[in-house]
Amino acid sequence: MEVLFPDDVLAAILNFYPGDEFPAAREPLHRGILELEKEQELLNVFVFDEDKVFPYSEELDQAFGNLETSGLLGKFNPELRIYRISQNLRDYYTARLKTKFQAQEDELKDAACKLAALIATS
Repeated sequence: MEVLFPDDVLAAILNFYPGDEFPAAREPLHRGILELEKEQELLNVFVFDEDKVFPYSEELDQAFGNLETSGLLGKFNPELRIYRISQNLRDYYTARLKTKFQAQEDELKDAACKLAALIATS
């Protein structure tokens, strides 16, 4: 199996996220990915420290930061409380990641929908 990097896994999930925006609050995002990790092996690239105030993954935090720095994900609202998935992320997925994750597309779509539901209930 090809080596999976946290940035790529997060970008692939967000490519299938229903909608273009979601809350940028760390705690629900980390809790959501941790919950999904229990049922989806693909998310094992994120290591969680559950001894913190909330389950925290340095890899996940860094992946969000890297996607922001590269312009694939942004916070364009004044309070920086909402992430916006850019068209660049979708283009990046198509050009660079689609072949890498082709066998897992159903799993990615499922993870994206479940993440949206988990964040909505937080």
